[in-house]
Amino acid sequence: MNILEKYPKKDKRTASRVIDNEAVVVLTHTSVVHTLNDIGTRIWELCDGSKTVNDIIQALSGEFDADTDQIGNDTIEFLTELEKKEMIVL
Repeated sequence: MNILEKYPKKDKRTASRVIDNEAVVVLTHTSVVHTLNDIGTRIWELCDGSKTVNDIIQALSGEFDADTDQIGNDTIEFLTELEKKEMIVL
C-alpha cells in the first residue's frame, strides 16, 4: 500500500496534551517524552485513524502558506519519524 493511502493513528501506548500550541507526547511503555512544535502538533492532531496521509497533506496545504509538494514531503518524513519512534501506527 502506498504511504499516501495509509491511515496514521496515535499508538495506543501514548498519552498527549497540547499546551500553548505544542503537543507533549509521552510514550507510556518507555517513559520517553517528546515535544512537538506547532506544525508537528497539527499533524499529531490529524493522526486520528480516520484520515489518510494524503488527507493530512491536503489539510495542511489549506492551513499553511507553503508549496504543496514541500508540505507533502515534509509530512511523509515527519510521519515516518513518528512511526520509528513508536508514536504512531501507519
